[in-house]
Amino acid sequence: MTVVRKLEKLCSVKDITPKKTISGTVTFSLWDGFNSSKCGVALFVETGSHQICGSQNLELPEKL
Repeated sequence: MTVVRKLEKLCSVKDITPKKTISGTVTFSLWDGFNSSKCGVALFVETGSHQICGSQNLELPEKL
């Protein structure tokens, strides 16, 4: 069972060509009682019209 605690837009990228590699760092706050062994990050890639064209589930290390 998955529980979504927070959904937040962390960044946006404009004017890129298909198959172009992008990289960067995002910073976000965690909530009280956060336990990295029970949590992960889901990344969604969407178009300007909010159509999801890709997603990735990322596990977090136990020690943050």
